[in-house]
Amino acid sequence: MKGEHNHHDDVDLDLDYLLILDFEAVCVEDHLPKPIPQEIIEFPVILFDLHTQSEIDRFHYYVKPQQHTQLSEFCVRLTGITQDTIDNNSITFEQVLEDHENWLLKHQLIDEEHNKVKNWMYVTDGDWDLMTCIVSNCAHFNYHCPSFYGEWINVRNLFIQQFPESGGYGISKMVHQLGLTAEGNQHSGIDDCVNILNIVKSLISLGTTPDYSFKSDRSNRQLPPNFKPGDWMCANHSCQEHNFASRRYCHQCTAAKPNSGGNDQFDSSSSPSQKVLPGDWFCSQCNYHNFRNKMNCSQCNNQKPGTAGNYNYNNYGNNNNNYGGGGGSGSMLPGDWSCPGCSFHNFRNNVVCKRCNVNRNGGGNRSYGGGNNGGYSNNYGGGNNYGNNGGYGNNYGGGNNSGYNNSGGGRNMNSKPTGGNFKPGDWLCSKCNYHNFRSNYVCKSCGGK
Repeated sequence: MKGEHNHHDDVDLDLDYLLILDFEAVCVEDHLPKPIPQEIIEFPVILFDLHTQSEIDRFHYYVKPQQHTQLSEFCVRLTGITQDTIDNNSITFEQVLEDHENWLLKHQLIDEEHNKVKNWMYVTDGDWDLMTCIVSNCAHFNYHCPSFYGEWINVRNLFIQQFPESGGYGISKMVHQLGLTAEGNQHSGIDDCVNILNIVKSLISLGTTPDYSFKSDRSNRQLPPNFKPGDWMCANHSCQEHNFASRRYCHQCTAAKPNSGGNDQFDSSSSPSQKVLPGDWFCSQCNYHNFRNKMNCSQCNNQKPGTAGNYNYNNYGNNNNNYGGGGGSGSMLPGDWSCPGCSFHNFRNNVVCKRCNVNRNGGGNRSYGGGNNGGYSNNYGGGNNYGNNGGYGNNYGGGNNSGYNNSGGGRNMNSKPTGGNFKPGDWLCSKCNYHNFRSNYVCKSCGGK
């Protein structure tokens, strides 16, 4: 069964060869900022002859990342690629592209000008490899991206053609539904290529033959389902990456946001949910919009201007409202605190540091304030008084009066807070009575819902 979409009787849709491709790239856990670019660390391709139904050759190299030189533990676990492999058994990105071009020339699939000379197509699992990854790597390293990388067949579209009710699956589910045995390790690039090829051969046996009607390219990219007001698509035709409203430069190829010229002030009207608030800052390296509590850029990890790690804890609270040394002045609000372990600026409702998970009390006998009247003169560690005369007025530490002795008119954790601190939608945890903001779905103190 041929693909029915884009089919014309007067056009030869047949293919002679398939090149199964599946990149692996540097990666981190989902909650951490994505490496930019996601440098390719494994470049595998399997050449398959559709007429003889046989594998002809393999191209397989590990690639040495030039910017993110140390693989994360997560990346090693996911891909099975070790740091030793990267350090001692890999080649550069530029070299792997040149070697792949020579490999294509050897098999007479392209000419000296990089034009295709036979009917062949890359086959990938999803669009990311050739829609985004190869383009962002080429752009980052100022390497021309050859046109033959610009079209491919997404194996999931083949699978949907045979199983319309599936809605599209990843490799493991397609292998399972076809009754195949998975080869090797998932997220090993070469093993994924083998499994994609086995999926293709199984679909061919069921009547779905890959041809040009299944072609994907960068010209027909649709808006992603998570596209929100203010978001934008990169104008670079070879990239077209989905960027969030707060970005002023494409986070894949670094092209400027359309109509910005790369020098505009952030227009808060383009995204009501991303307004620039007092204390927010734009990264001096990538112009990313960061919230005021970020000491490092969430996009490129560049340090906040003026911080330089110089926090003056002794001036954190006093009658002159000097809330921090170094770069903290003007961005900290009453009740915010700097982590005693890493100097990260935390909001007042955080009990543990958002960066390093150190307890707010730090475990030591550190005084955070220099004043009594109205200041945050607090003894956090083995503690006696959390504040005096108009402060929080709580016995916070491990002294005789454990818990919150609300002697100073401060926050009584056993009753509903009143006044400016407790706002509509805020809630008290039923387990520990912690005051949580309305945006919190789990307690910031004990994790209870």
